[in-house]
Amino acid sequence: MGEGAGRTAASRASSLSLGLIAPDLVSLLDRVSDARRRRVVSVVCDLAISNVGLLDVRAEQALAALASGHHGDAAKRRAVKELAEELDNAARMTQERVRVGTAVHEDFLRSLARVRAAAALAYAFDDDSLMAASEALYEAHHAILDFDMLRTVVVANVQ
Repeated sequence: MGEGAGRTAASRASSLSLGLIAPDLVSLLDRVSDARRRRVVSVVCDLAISNVGLLDVRAEQALAALASGHHGDAAKRRAVKELAEELDNAARMTQERVRVGTAVHEDFLRSLARVRAAAALAYAFDDDSLMAASEALYEAHHAILDFDMLRTVVVANVQ
């Protein structure tokens, strides 16, 4: 059983971000092995990064680490947190450009999606695999904006 075995699935789901939008997925992820949760996180993060077109060596290295099962790498997590912060600053600048009329709202939405994809990747390195899955999938959902696709990927990768 998963790491939250001492709590009910419903109470565990309500304390995790993914539980806000898909408590059933939290429950599903809570019932699978740590390795399966880590696999889901890796695949979903790869999907989010690809979907937003985020090309950065830190993201590539973090994805490679996750794909090879290295989730406890503090340096990789720190690097993708820094990337997310840089992207967040860029999104704020884009938002200001939208305000003054030198950019369109879609530019801001694309910037924000990159922030959320990088945040998903940063959460993927959490020591608690259910927390990593919940937070990474929640952020990836906001990057991808296709919940049905996200659900399909999760379900396909827990089996």
